[in-house]
Amino acid sequence: MSERRRIVTVAEAHALLPPLNVMLERQMSLLRDLDAHAAKMTARGLDAHLLEPDAADDPEVSALKQEMRDRVREFHAGWREVEATGAVVKDYRLGLVDFHGRRGSETVWLCWKYGEPAVAHWHPLDEGFDARRPLERMSIPPTLN
Repeated sequence: MSERRRIVTVAEAHALLPPLNVMLERQMSLLRDLDAHAAKMTARGLDAHLLEPDAADDPEVSALKQEMRDRVREFHAGWREVEATGAVVKDYRLGLVDFHGRRGSETVWLCWKYGEPAVAHWHPLDEGFDARRPLERMSIPPTLN
C-alpha cells in the first residue's frame, strides 16, 4: 500500500504555524508532565514502561499507572492531531516537524522546529535536520503573526 503524500507550499506551511504552535506547546507541556510522572514512578521503584494493571498493586500504584496510561494516550492523540495537519513529526522532544514540499521538480522536506518564527529551511527526503538548508528569500513571508 503506497502512502499518498500531501505536498504543501511554503505559504501553506506558514499558514499552519499558528495552530501548530498551540498544539506543540500543549505537547511539550504534556511531555514535561510525562517525564515528571515517570520520575515519580521510578522514585517509587516502579518501571514507568510497565503500566498494565497488576493484582498485586496497591491502590496508589494502580492510580499512578492509570494516570500514566491516560497521559500517554493523550500524548499520542496530540501527535496524531499534529500529523492530521500534513506535518510529519520528526522529533517529539525538539518539536521538529517536516512537511512534504517541492523545490523545483524535487520533493523535499520543508523543515520547521517549534519556536522558529517561520518555515525557513528545507532538506532532501533522505537526509535529516543536520542537512537543513535555507529556503530562498523570496519564498519566505516577511512577517509571520
